Amino acid sequence: MAIPETPGERLAAAIEEAGLTQKQVADRLGLARLTVNRWTTSKAPIPEKHFPIIEEITGRSREWIRTGKESAPRRMPAVRERAPGPLAPAGLPIRIRIWLQEFLLTITRLGATEDEITRARALLTSPELSTWYVGGYPEEFDEDQVLEGMKAIGVFIERQVRKRAKERVP
Repeated sequence: MAIPETPGERLAAAIEEAGLTQKQVADRLGLARLTVNRWTTSKAPIPEKHFPIIEEITGRSREWIRTGKESAPRRMPAVRERAPGPLAPAGLPIRIRIWLQEFLLTITRLGATEDEITRARALLTSPELSTWYVGGYPEEFDEDQVLEGMKAIGVFIERQVRKRAKERVP
């Protein structure tokens, strides 16, 4: 596969490889989707201050996005940090990754701490919990069953985050 020619094209490729949309990236950065679109079409440069989050969510380094060369090994995007083993050996299916990323953004907006977000991600991608909320053996699960189970657990997590956020407000 040829390396895209411009930083914008490389950013677009990194977003696509991570299974994200421009809107999801913009939401994570606290920007408008149009801003990310301007970067991916090379109509505007990517500001340096946004690279830490871009690197985290796409798994691509600022060096690769800027130059197309990479001196360090590629990291996995944050959304795929904890693959659930037998449930999806190559990582979570795209629909589930998208839902999980959107859910984590939702609880972030509700005031979840970094620790709560990390624990929610680990809980929702745990193969042991999948057995509980879907039932049966991991290899028997289909994508719809897993997603519905994750959503049910997500409702509980969201309630807890809202409750804790209210308790933290002075």
